[in-house]
Amino acid sequence: MRYTPLLILVFFSFSFNTKSYSQAKNRLTIQTGFASNALFTSANLAGGPSHEGKGASAFGLMYSRSLSRSFALETGLEYSLNKIETTSAFHPGFERITTKNQIEMISLPFYGNFTFLKYLFVNGGLMLDLETKISGQEFRGIDSQSGLGYGLGAGGKYSFKKMTVVVNPFFQKHGLLPFEGNDYQERLGEMGVKFGVGYNF
Repeated sequence: MRYTPLLILVFFSFSFNTKSYSQAKNRLTIQTGFASNALFTSANLAGGPSHEGKGASAFGLMYSRSLSRSFALETGLEYSLNKIETTSAFHPGFERITTKNQIEMISLPFYGNFTFLKYLFVNGGLMLDLETKISGQEFRGIDSQSGLGYGLGAGGKYSFKKMTVVVNPFFQKHGLLPFEGNDYQERLGEMGVKFGVGYNF
């Protein structure tokens, strides 16, 4: 992937540039998640195929830097796998074909996280998405999801000693500003929950 060196540079620059906050705390969190999903298409597009989401899963490593008691910045790397079932458009005299597609992506989030009532939080921001693989698509390609997307979430966390357990319901949408878009860009959306275990240092 030609973007990999850039992603690594951005990640480490983000980490080291926050050292000036002497009271800040760090957290590394391993997380996994599951979601329902859908492929959103333009309402003006007629005669196209139909898409049905078949679920998504994700796994990632997140880095959090607290800038105050209630606010933190989050980034990291997340791998996701989305399953989409696509059925070709109806044309008289032609059999409709159903294809099972799998979309694999690496995402780099840039989130803010606001904690309230000690154990609750809301988080959200932009994501840089890089589609790494798509399988299936025998008769029509699903638009590339590489580009900028966004995510929003709310949840709870509980810390004990140097560990923190996190539960984070979320909504994400990809392809908001695609690298290779078109007038009828398809955008992948996910709604689910992530579970994480973090180490505080």
